[in-house]
Amino acid sequence: MTWVIGEKRMSEEAKERLQIAVHRAFGTGGMVESDDSDNFEYCGLPNEGFVTRQGTLNAKMGLGRGRIDADYPGVVGPYMSELAIRGFYRAYADFMKSGSWPDLTARTQQWKEAMCVA
Repeated sequence: MTWVIGEKRMSEEAKERLQIAVHRAFGTGGMVESDDSDNFEYCGLPNEGFVTRQGTLNAKMGLGRGRIDADYPGVVGPYMSELAIRGFYRAYADFMKSGSWPDLTARTQQWKEAMCVA
């Protein structure tokens, strides 16, 4: 089973578009299926080598095209982007750098604006 989470106050059209997008990605003829998780897990194993660790992660697709949306919470990116993965690593770094919950709260006050900067 695949689950998608949408905002309660989304328009019916937005909910339908979300459902179509999820079916295209995770449906019977989709690009990604739950059995791919094993493949994705293995993708990280070669990164343990010396040469690979000298490189950097390139997650620049859609960089600078994120925007704060008036209707939906958070930051919205273009159809094809790596906004979500950049957000994940930004949040991970914030957690790792923070020594306490108040520190984390202070560190993340401007996270939306930070995600919209190239």
